[in-house]
Formats: sequence, C-alpha cells, structure tokens
Amino acid sequence: MHRNTYRYCYYLLLFIFTTYYSFSQSNGSKLELIPSPFDRSLAEIGKIEYIGNKTFIDEELNKINNLRASDRNVFHRIFQYYLNEIRKNRATPPPLIDAFKMSINTMANELRFYEPIRVKDEIEKIKNFYEQKGFHNASVSYTIEPDYKKSINIIKVLIEENERWSISNVNYIGLDSLPEDIKYKINKLRLLKVGDFFDEVILTQEVVLLQRFLLDNGYFYTKFEVPLVTIDTLKKQDSITIIFTPGKRQRFGDIHLVDLKNGQQSVGHNMKIAQLEIKKGDWYSLSKINRSLSNLLSLGTFDFVSIDTSTAIYPKTDTSIPFKVSLQYRKQQEYGIGIFSNRTVIDNFLNGGIEASYIHRNIFGSAQVFNPYARFVIQNISEALYDRSKALFEFQLGINFAQPLLWTIDVSRIGLTIQPLYSVRTVYNQLRINTFSLPIKFPVRQPKFTYIHNFSIDFNFERELPLNFSEAKKKMLESAISREDSVRVEEISNIYGNLDEFVKSKNPIFTSTSFGLSLISDTRDNPFSPLSGHFAIYSFEIPFSAFTGTNSILGNNKFLRFQLANYWFWGLNKQLVLALKQREGFIYWWNKAESFIPFEKQFFAGGANSVRGWPSRRLRYNKKELNLTGSAYDYAVNFVGNSIIIEGSLELRYRFSSSGSGVIAEQIANFGVTGFLDWGNAFNWLLLDDITKDYIDKYNWWEFGTGLALAVGLGLRYETPVGPFRIDFAWPLYDPNRIGGDKLIFNRRDGLSAFTFHVGLGHSF
Repeated sequence: MHRNTYRYCYYLLLFIFTTYYSFSQSNGSKLELIPSPFDRSLAEIGKIEYIGNKTFIDEELNKINNLRASDRNVFHRIFQYYLNEIRKNRATPPPLIDAFKMSINTMANELRFYEPIRVKDEIEKIKNFYEQKGFHNASVSYTIEPDYKKSINIIKVLIEENERWSISNVNYIGLDSLPEDIKYKINKLRLLKVGDFFDEVILTQEVVLLQRFLLDNGYFYTKFEVPLVTIDTLKKQDSITIIFTPGKRQRFGDIHLVDLKNGQQSVGHNMKIAQLEIKKGDWYSLSKINRSLSNLLSLGTFDFVSIDTSTAIYPKTDTSIPFKVSLQYRKQQEYGIGIFSNRTVIDNFLNGGIEASYIHRNIFGSAQVFNPYARFVIQNISEALYDRSKALFEFQLGINFAQPLLWTIDVSRIGLTIQPLYSVRTVYNQLRINTFSLPIKFPVRQPKFTYIHNFSIDFNFERELPLNFSEAKKKMLESAISREDSVRVEEISNIYGNLDEFVKSKNPIFTSTSFGLSLISDTRDNPFSPLSGHFAIYSFEIPFSAFTGTNSILGNNKFLRFQLANYWFWGLNKQLVLALKQREGFIYWWNKAESFIPFEKQFFAGGANSVRGWPSRRLRYNKKELNLTGSAYDYAVNFVGNSIIIEGSLELRYRFSSSGSGVIAEQIANFGVTGFLDWGNAFNWLLLDDITKDYIDKYNWWEFGTGLALAVGLGLRYETPVGPFRIDFAWPLYDPNRIGGDKLIFNRRDGLSAFTFHVGLGHSF
C-alpha cells in the first residue's frame, strides 16, 4: 500500500517536472510567465537577448525587427510604484486607485506584451536579414523564459549563422548597347565584386545607383527587373543576373512655364528661367529637375512648384520630351506688429523684442525681398534674465533687401543682400552709442554634394558714434575710491576713448569698413533640434583700414579676426542624442593705442551658450588681479571683451518617449533632460597697460590649456517649433582663476551651492 503510494507520488512529480520542462523548452507559455502589473492576464517582455550572433551586434539586429522590451519612462515608473503601494492598503479609496490606473493607461504604449504570432513574425525578419547578408543556411528560433529573481520575462533569440556565401558572378544584361563613355562610368559605379560576400542591400544600392545614373544621362525610359540570384549549394556561391531596359536616349524638349498667380504679381520670365537647370536640347536628367524645383522654391514667392512631362498638350519627338513647369504663387505682401526673436550664428545668443514690419517678396518683379522694420531689442535675453542691470537695450530702424540671384558661376548661385540699419543703444546704462551700418553680402549657395554648402562674401560699412563718452567716463572716475582705481578706469575706457577721439578729430564718414568671408557646412537633419549631422562655420574678417593709415573714409580699425566652430550630433537611439561643440576665435590687434575693436567683434565667455558655470561675459583667464570697484568693474567685465576664445561642450540629450494619445501624454513627450560638460575660457582681455599700451596679461603657450575652465550641469527642456525652451543649472567644476587648492569644486565649501542658473530658447548649440 505504502509502496504503491510512493510510486504514484513519484510518477506525479515526474509528470509535473517533464510538463514544466517541455513548456519552458518550447516557445513559452503564458501560464508560466510572470504576469504584467498592468493586466494580470498578459505577460510583458522584460528583456531581449541574442545568442549566437557573431557577425552582427545586437544593435544591428534591433534595427531590422520590432522585438522590444517594455520601457517605462520616469513618470510611468513613479505612478506604477505608488499604485502598487496604495493597493496594499485596504483603506485606500477606490477613486484614488482609479485615478492612478487612468494615468497609467495613457502610457500603456510603452509596454510590450508577449504575443507568439507577432514574435514569430519578427523572428522571420531576422532570418530574412541573415538570408539577405549571404547566410543562406542560417537558422533562427527563440524561447521565452521567466526570470523570477528580476521578475521579468526574457525572450532569447537563438541564432546559428553557419557559413556565409560569396559571389561567383555579376552579369548585367541590356547595357552592352550603351555608348562607351556611359559604359565606362557605369563600371566605375559598381559596388559588387566577384569573391565578395553576398549582400542584398549592397546589390540593391548598386542597381538603384546605376538606375539613377541612367536617369541623369538621358535614359528617361530606363527600367530594370528584379535581380535573379542563382545559388550553387556545393560551392556555396551566388551568381547574380540583372536585366536593364534603358530605352532610347532622350533630350529635354520645349519647356513651358505656367503661372498660377492667385492675384499676385508675376515673377519675371528671365528670373524663372535662371532657376531652371534644365535646358532644351540637353540630355534628360532627373537630378537637374530636382535642383530646378529647389531653386524655384528658394525664391520664396511660390507655395508649390511641379515639373512634369506635358506630352498630352505639347508634341514630343522620337528623341525629345517636352516639360511643363507649374508655379503656384503665395501671398507676397504682409505687415504687422508683434514679438520677434533671432539668434546669432556662432555665439547662439537669443535676441528678442517688439517689431513693426512690412514685407514684399517680389517688389521689382524678380523675387526681390523688401522688408523695412522698426524694433525694440533686448540683446542676449538669457543674460538680461540673469541680471537685469546688465541688459543691453537697442532701438533699430532698418531695411532688409535681398536679390535671390544675381548670377551663376558653374554650380554656384550668387545672390545679394543689403541691410542698412540705424541703431541707438546704451552700454551699461551710461554710454550711449549711435550706429549706422551698411552690410552688403553676396551669399553663395552650393550643391548639396559639396562639403561647403554655403559661403558669403561680406562688405561692411559702419559709422559708430559715442554720444556721451566724456560724461560716462566722468561717472566712472567719480566712483573710483583710489588712485589705482582711477588708473584702471583710464585703461578700460581706452578702447572707446580711441573711437571718441577719432570721431572728434576726423569727423569720419565711416568709423569702420571691413571685408569678410564665411564658409558654412550643414548636414543636420533639423536646424532647431538635430538628431544627427554636422554643422561647421569658418569666418575671417579684416578692415580695409588695416592696409592704410587712419582716414575719414575707411575708418580706424587695425585688426584681423578669425573664428571657427564645429557641432556634431549622433543619434544613439530615438530618444537619446550625443552632441559635441568645438569653437575657437582669435583677434590680432595692432596700433592698439590709437585704434579700436567694435564691441560686437570682441569675444566673451560664460553664459547660457558658453561655459554655463559662469554668468554671461563673466569668464576670462586673469593672471593679474584688477583693483576695480563699482561701475568701473562692472563696465570692464561686461563691456570690454577679449581677443582669444576657446570653448567646447559635450551634451547628452534625452527626450521622453510619446506615451499614448492623451493630452498629458503629448505634453510629456515634449519634455527632455540634458546632462552637459562645458570647457573653455577667454584670453587677452582688451585692457591696455597705461604705460606699455599693450595687454595687461601675458600668457605662456601651455596656459591656453591649463587656463580652461570646466563646468558641469543638468538641464530641463520643453520642445517648441523653434527649438526647446530650456532651463540649465551649472556648477563650476574647475576655476583656473581661483588661488591655491580651491580651483576644484571638491575643495570648496560652497561647491554645490554656488551654481549658475540659465534660461534660453533653443539648444546651447
């Protein structure tokens, strides 16, 4: 009796064990998996593991399938934690539990549940991927197992790659009849070679590349069939055959322009023709059509442009095809009063204020832009928010005039902009400066395949008048508390004193005239919130008066100014971006005792778009301590710049994932956080020794490295159409100006409490 009982128990345990084992070794069973806190009848996927993938890393396999684990954002985890806790208390009011459930429901799209049919489809995608990469005998399967210690379910993708097949032959049919020069260029474009591993992606790229080449060289009717791949199972090799039907080579026939004006003034015929890179009699080219579309849209006068064949209306020949260019006009005149903002190109300063403006986008019939305006401007809003007493206010009255195209040289398209401007500004609530400037620029647009996408040749003419220099200097001298203070006031006022003396003695037409050149490369996918790409700008400026003596026409500037900046962006995933900035600037200044450098040409470090551990313009490397107080000190720090700047930043930008379709979910998706490390400093303060008339500081070459400040911080972002609104908190990690062992934050008592707060619109770079 007892023996039979033991035997039955033994068989029962054996049955249970084998049943469990068989379930776990098959593709899983919901009954054995850990249930989701969201819905106990469902099992979440907590982790994906790839096993056996030797050729491709996990990230590559993730890109070609949709197997994903649940990924709750911070808010989701917080809500779920508190829901789990309040459920333990029987006295918790049901409405409170329901409220938490409702919030969590809006974020349910962050959860991934195990569905055997869908997982099987994704496994098939992975197998197809290996097949396309030449692993024709690869096998891919999966298991799903619970991990009770971590309380998650794990999908393990089991991969057996086996041998990778190579290419034995690539045969193109239908291209033998092409002209010899076309066949030679096609051979240069081919990517696949005998002996290479088979790769369907590269095969597709090669076929599309050849198709595009033919479409750009007159073969309007070209087409190809799906490549035929013949496999040799013994040699484990693939033979590829591609059949092309290029058709008869075609030229552009008559080109007809059709205006859909909608009551607007027509753009001149010659200007429209100048935008077209397609010419009657040229070989048909799809790329030329696309560039022509881009050129026409860049005029700013059209809402919609299309270029298409017009054989239904206009006759074609055996060797040419007519085309119709349809142009739908946009509203050309607008005026209004409102808030405006703009940002400087390299410093990335945000300026804003109130503007009254009028714009005409086709004033003389050749797409010329005429835009008179009046503005009240706050320069560098971030600094003004940080310290209102340092705000720089300016009244502007100006005109923007742009001629989009003057002429073309080969592939370069040259335009013209003229922007006369009269402004009145106050420097540190004391010195008032009136300025009339006349920048004349020739922007040059290059094709996208070049490294330099745009460059600009600039001529600038400026008349800058300090209205009350003597009075402002007198007020600073009155605030001096010692003779040394008075000497320092003389030093810091030197740069504007030279300008004041030049204006009074020469009564010049212009105080500054210069020539400049700027080169820009931009591959960013988005100019406001880039996820990938690179931006670079290199600029050079030299005054005309640098080659002559001081005179009343060319001005009184004696300097050379160079500047370069590079920004790189790498998308680590859909929500995470790594960004890197590098910037340097240098001014070579001579005849310092008698010439001046305009305020906007000087370099300043510190602030929301610089080294964020310091307020705007407050960072510079000083070897000599200045004994200045009151307004003299504030003026020197904020309005006398430097001749050298070195800056860099490393940012990790995270944007929260979209969590459903509700209002709360949409708002959460607009938020992001950033961690950053900034480094840099400004050197050669433009303060001159009263005796030597040279810079008050001298540096050894290595101090341009040891003198760099470091700052670390965190920021909050909220995305807007023109870039994120941001709040940054930054700590000075390393301060080269501190004496002794207090340079590092870890050695300071006030290390964590001494942070700097910044507000801005748009990323720091």
